[in-house]
Amino acid sequence: MIRQERRYGKYSRSFNLRKNINESKIKAEFDNGVLTLNIPKEDVAPASKQIPIK
Repeated sequence: MIRQERRYGKYSRSFNLRKNINESKIKAEFDNGVLTLNIPKEDVAPASKQIPIK
C-alpha cells in the first residue's frame, strides 16, 4: 500500500504510545522515502483478578 500525504514541503505527524512501551529502545529508520519505526513493548504481566463463584 502506498500512501502519499504531501508532494513537497515539511510534514509532521504525531501519535500517542501506550504505557507499556520501552521508550529507550525505540528505533527509527528513513530509507528511500520510507520511515520504519520499531517500537518494542515491555513484558508486563497482566493484572490478575479474583472472581468469586457462588
